[in-house]
Amino acid sequence: MKAAYDVMVVGAGPAGSTAARVAAARGMSVLLIDKRQEIGSLVRCAEAVGAESLRPYIEPDERWINAHISAYAVWNSAGDHVSVPPTEPTLIVERKVFDRELAHLAAKAGAEVRAKTSAVGLLHENGAVAGVKTRSQGKDYAVKAKLVIAADGTESQVARWAGLKTVPPMRDYYSAFQYLLSGVNHMVDQTECQYHLGPSLAPGAMRGCSRRATTPLTSGW
Repeated sequence: MKAAYDVMVVGAGPAGSTAARVAAARGMSVLLIDKRQEIGSLVRCAEAVGAESLRPYIEPDERWINAHISAYAVWNSAGDHVSVPPTEPTLIVERKVFDRELAHLAAKAGAEVRAKTSAVGLLHENGAVAGVKTRSQGKDYAVKAKLVIAADGTESQVARWAGLKTVPPMRDYYSAFQYLLSGVNHMVDQTECQYHLGPSLAPGAMRGCSRRATTPLTSGW
């Protein structure tokens, strides 16, 4: 790593990689770091995204599209349901492939991308953030930057180091488990995203499942 960059982005998720690519494409020197060994692993959110909302940043590609959602269905505990179309064409993406492609595009635009590199603190000068303290392969580096982008998730540690409040109230959280299942009924509509409501499924919560093209069924609790 160099000692200084114009822009430093912490977190190589979709937002971080896109920010790094845009900055690099506009001629800035950019460093994009991610603490994970493998970009795109340990997904912490759902994979549904609007195709038209996505298009300004990346053209949809079947390599990372698992399903095209044509309807959302909400079921109650009595077995009744209502189906509604999405407000725009909706995709279920394979995040491992999708995130890596976005990081690849950032690198192609000129950003330096480094995995297995953690932010461990911030550099300050004259009361302002002036860079990031990083740790990579057991070594510590102090990297200066004119702009630091905290793209390390909703509970951003980098933002907290900068004195910003980033922890949402508990009412805004959904606790979830995600399963990839095989050997289930292939006659299930792979283009419908279902939400099953009722205390018998998850007391006080909601159960949702989405059908994918590459796997028979993906469900989230």
